[in-house]
Amino acid sequence: MDAAATRVARATPSRSVAVASGTASVPREGRVSTTTSTDELSPLARSRAEHVGRSWATRLRAAIVLEKRRPCGGWPGTLSEARAHVAISLLPWLDTQGQPAVSSRQCEGAARVVYASARSAWMETRESEEDA
Repeated sequence: MDAAATRVARATPSRSVAVASGTASVPREGRVSTTTSTDELSPLARSRAEHVGRSWATRLRAAIVLEKRRPCGGWPGTLSEARAHVAISLLPWLDTQGQPAVSSRQCEGAARVVYASARSAWMETRESEEDA
C-alpha cells in the first residue's frame, strides 16, 4: 500500500477521514481549524482544492497533447477521479500545513470543488472542435 493510501481511509458520512497520525475532527491545540462549519471547507482548503483542480486539468491537457490528440470537447474527467485527487493531493497537503483531518462530507465537497475547478480550466483552454 502506498503512502497516500495508508494516510487516507474511506469514511462514512458521520465519521472523520483517518490519517496516519490518527483521526481528527477537531482542531489540534494551537492550530487553525480546516473548517468554518461542519460541512464547509476553510478558505485555505478551498483555495488548495481549486489549485489541485487546475493542476489536474493542465496535466491532463498535456498528456492528451503528448498522445498527439487534440484537447477539445467537454471536460473528460470524472467526479470519481476528483475524489482520488482529494485523497492523494489535497488531504496530505492539508496535513503538512498542520490542518486537522476533514470529514467525509467535506471530502466530498472538496472533490466537487476540484472537479469544478478542473472543468473550468479545461473549458478555458480547450481547442475548438471546428478547427479540425
